[in-house]
Amino acid sequence: MSARPREGGTSLIRVAALMAGMLLIALVIVASIQRPKRITSVVLVVLDTVRADHLTPYGYSKETTPRLARLAQEGLLFEQARSAAPWTLPSHASLFTGKLPSQHGCHWEHRWLADSQETIAEVLASPRAGFETLGVTTNVNASSLYNLHQGFSRFVET
Repeated sequence: MSARPREGGTSLIRVAALMAGMLLIALVIVASIQRPKRITSVVLVVLDTVRADHLTPYGYSKETTPRLARLAQEGLLFEQARSAAPWTLPSHASLFTGKLPSQHGCHWEHRWLADSQETIAEVLASPRAGFETLGVTTNVNASSLYNLHQGFSRFVET
């Protein structure tokens, strides 16, 4: 099929370009009208070794976690989250850095998150983002012992 215009007609390419231009203008207008509000709070809840299929927000029939369900309704719930590693230390290091264990280097032989690895707490606490950061853990495998407190303004270990 040729994209050349018929006599007195418009080519498919011109029509597509015109439609793409109109869509771009519409998106710019919508973006300028509906600017998102500045996020004022970020709460990351990590439940180590818990089954999602036994939690209320993930569809479990019994009300096992009503407060977590309410938090999920008011915020953002990740339904397809997967762990980067089968144990706590590299999983948390991946969660905090956004990198795989092979990239951040936290694994069985090297049980320490290097200071050179930038964490989400450091990004959020930067002057540009301007958040205060708080980490709370009851798990020694997700503690300052392994440098997982890196970047938090305050880190509480119980």
